[in-house]
Amino acid sequence: MKNEKTTRDEQALNTKKKVIDTMMALMTDKSFDTLSVRYICKEAGISTGTFYYHFGSKDKLLQKMYKDYCLEFERSI
Repeated sequence: MKNEKTTRDEQALNTKKKVIDTMMALMTDKSFDTLSVRYICKEAGISTGTFYYHFGSKDKLLQKMYKDYCLEFERSI
């Protein structure tokens, strides 16, 4: 049972990372406001249901990205 949980946790982390990486790449060419959840999901290769399960909204995804960036910045100084 523990291995199953670990595998699911790893899959969830991989999915979140894929979405965040996709969002970062997309934001180099487009503004946040012009990106739709549907487009982000299409580019990341996930369903919109998966997106909403992990992030809840596009704004919450951006908050997560900002929080991760701030934590990484704090670690680097």
